[in-house]
Amino acid sequence: MRPELVGIISEIRSAGYGRKGELVEKYSKILGISTKTLYRMLAEASPSGRSKRCDAGESSLDDDTLRLIAAMMLNSVRGNGKQTMDIPTARQILQAQGIQIPVGDSRVNALLKERGYDIQGMKAPEPCVRMRSLHPNHVHQVDPSLCLLYYSPDGKQHLIRDEEAYKNKPFMQGKEKLKLWRYVMVDHYSGTICHRYYQTEGENALTLWEFLLYGWGLKENERAVFHGLPEILVCDKGSANTSGAIANALRSLRVTLIPHTVGNARAKGSVEDANNLIEKLFESRLKLQPVSSVDELNAYAEEWDALINANMLDGYDSRLTRAKMARTDLWLKIKPEDLVELPEGAATLLIKNAEDRKVDSSLAINYGGLQYSVAGMVGIRPAMTVKVQPILVSRDRKVLVSYTYDGEKVEDERLPLEMDEAGFRIDAPVFGVEFKRNADTVQDKARKELKALIGEDGVPFIEATDGRGIRALDAIAASGNSLVMPKVGKPLQVAPRPARRYSLVEASRYIRDRLGRFDASIRQMVIDRFPDGPTDEELETVCDELLEKETRHA
Repeated sequence: MRPELVGIISEIRSAGYGRKGELVEKYSKILGISTKTLYRMLAEASPSGRSKRCDAGESSLDDDTLRLIAAMMLNSVRGNGKQTMDIPTARQILQAQGIQIPVGDSRVNALLKERGYDIQGMKAPEPCVRMRSLHPNHVHQVDPSLCLLYYSPDGKQHLIRDEEAYKNKPFMQGKEKLKLWRYVMVDHYSGTICHRYYQTEGENALTLWEFLLYGWGLKENERAVFHGLPEILVCDKGSANTSGAIANALRSLRVTLIPHTVGNARAKGSVEDANNLIEKLFESRLKLQPVSSVDELNAYAEEWDALINANMLDGYDSRLTRAKMARTDLWLKIKPEDLVELPEGAATLLIKNAEDRKVDSSLAINYGGLQYSVAGMVGIRPAMTVKVQPILVSRDRKVLVSYTYDGEKVEDERLPLEMDEAGFRIDAPVFGVEFKRNADTVQDKARKELKALIGEDGVPFIEATDGRGIRALDAIAASGNSLVMPKVGKPLQVAPRPARRYSLVEASRYIRDRLGRFDASIRQMVIDRFPDGPTDEELETVCDELLEKETRHA
């Protein structure tokens, strides 16, 4: 403490009642500090006269009990993040079990924070690792979500009210065919946003594929420059996103599909941020200016995408924060080799699955009028069936060959074989000039192993049995010595199964299905006549009697 402060503080402390306030006001102005600061300095310089406790900072509450309290409170946290058990409740439950908690609730709360058991901290999301992409169109993220917007058959726009959206039952129950889904795509590197709306009952592979073709294709709006295939597509593990049809189609485009784990929305944080921007900056306008159709809505959506990507929305700075530049400007830095145009014929990929082809004796397959060698692929062998699909983004007509071997999926891209004008393979050996043979297949290796076990000459299996061979004829004599004539047994008498009896509930359903009714009089008649329950035959008889009775009284 500065020497001049010592005298001031001493004077203030020794002042009589009613003078301290005046001196504090006076010296706070002289020192240029607030009265609050001067009072704090007085408190720090004034000893309380009490010695510090030897156990200060310690607690009589053991760690095991503290952890138990924290675990009970954490267990009470609901899916929406609400904590339904607090310290007093946990204390009461534990004390009823004979576990004593000798400190107050405020001290328990302080200890929870000191030891890192703070429930608010526990509810916080786990730390995440921020991923980076290398260039525009390296990674695209896709996310479909249901909008609080739908169109009735007459084309009128409707927004779901809050009281409808938060009921205990689905707010679109009975209106499934009117649902409007928002599909959003984001280029992870540049943050470029692309979104579109589809009126469909739910997520499905066909709608997702239609959106991917739109996002990766050229747009009608000349300002919407974003297009081209990515190297990686990130999405959630929805059945539509990871369906076999989508996965096969993406393989043909050389797009790697990476689905993230359920509940881990942060794995595609860029598209989650884009969804938030779309809701706040685009869909919020629809309540003020409704649009009459999905097509009209999509036209506005494409224009909005172009404007926000170019940072041209009036009054809003939509530049990418980490790059401090417009999203379109960053995407336009794409290199020619990274911009892979959507090929012709991509639209048919979803309905054209991988085709089966049989491997011929020369370890080749025929596809699309061309031959492809599959020699060298692990586990390949003649007469084996493999899956084949074209690689559409390959100019040299490559195909992807895939199959399962030893429980693992094997796949490889193969180029077509070159042929001469007579239809012979260019790489085939020429008579009298050279000789070639394929490497041993798994089948060839197994055949050689078995032949080695049998032996080349003489008695088979001599080497495998230390020279004894397999005594096949002796085995006949040995087995003949042990033959025993079977004894004839008594035929098994099977008792007939008892007829199944119906309960009163089952009988009522049966009669109601036959007659269309089941009243109290019929119920009492069944109880009186069949106390143990009627059989099939007895139920038929009852129904026939009742039908005949109705006919007579008709």
